[in-house]
Amino acid sequence: MRAVVAMSGRVAREDAGCFVENPREGEIENGDVSSSASGVLRGVRVAVKDNVAVAGLRTGAGNPTYLETKGREMESTHAPCVKTVLDAGATFVGKTHMDELAWSLQGENFHYGTPVNSRGNAPGKIPGGSSSGSASAVCNDLADVAIGTRSVRCVCPRVFVDCTGCDRRTDVSTTRASFR
Repeated sequence: MRAVVAMSGRVAREDAGCFVENPREGEIENGDVSSSASGVLRGVRVAVKDNVAVAGLRTGAGNPTYLETKGREMESTHAPCVKTVLDAGATFVGKTHMDELAWSLQGENFHYGTPVNSRGNAPGKIPGGSSSGSASAVCNDLADVAIGTRSVRCVCPRVFVDCTGCDRRTDVSTTRASFR
């Protein structure tokens, strides 16, 4: 898992195309996802890619068929990375769109559309990568931090939208800085 850190934003939430609809059938509201009232991340807004478990929400993986089959039931627990940031006081702001089943490098999704890339090396262009919604949420200042996933060491969203990323497994940023 990785975190993406915000720099500035330009697009309103409803126009950014980076968040999945909430609540989807049977889900709780985003604001009902609880977090610690204190901690080092208190007040930090976190978005989570739609293939990562958030208790009370469904996991859709960017595909409506997956959502209605594998993702039909609400998650009963948070993924460890989500639990960690929420226990540290971060505020959950929503699940983000992604490439269908994380299979592409462009960040486009036939079913749900393409999140907006409002800055970076290609403003107005594709956000890139399967974590495109997570990167878009950060670059549009709709989240301070986003949790995404990575396939085949791809760093497309960070490069396309000019964000800094941190990989927990290697503790090395692939764009600008390392965090500890």
